[in-house]
Amino acid sequence: MNSGLGLITATEPARRGAYVVLAARDTAAGEEAAHRISDDVEVRESDLASLDSVRSFAARPAIISLRRLRTSL
Repeated sequence: MNSGLGLITATEPARRGAYVVLAARDTAAGEEAAHRISDDVEVRESDLASLDSVRSFAARPAIISLRRLRTSL
């Protein structure tokens, strides 16, 4: 996720004000990518090779602050 199409796919919505959650197998690399995108990007661990990891990722909703929600409306 720290280069190529994944990085561009996450960067454009964030640049336009969207709340972005990065799914990363390596959270250290995900954090590095997140800082390159914006300071307001959430990184969560998710290994697509593990169904338990994917379920855990999907079960945790994104936390969006009310301030952020109001500014995007």
